[in-house]
Amino acid sequence: MEHGAAQIRKEVRTERVNTPVDLKREELVVERVEAGEGNVPEDAFREGEVRIPLKEEEAVIQKEAKVVGEVRVGKKEETRRENVSETVRKEDVKVDQEGERENR
Repeated sequence: MEHGAAQIRKEVRTERVNTPVDLKREELVVERVEAGEGNVPEDAFREGEVRIPLKEEEAVIQKEAKVVGEVRVGKKEETRRENVSETVRKEDVKVDQEGERENR
């Protein structure tokens, strides 16, 4: 006989999250300044290029599923004792086997 029942349901909720993220970006600034007095470097009158890489950060969104909690469900059994009074009937069967009589 069933005494009660429990039902557990899982719901999935979707929500949009807006989070501010600080992103860095490098810019090149070229300034001309007056030359001070000093020695002229050996390669001062050679042509050439200087390569300066500029970097910029961009937001990369990734989602990852993680277990953040569990639900454990269990049953507990309890026993109780009651005294019951009732009239009980019992039947006996008698079987004859090869001339012998046996009570069961």
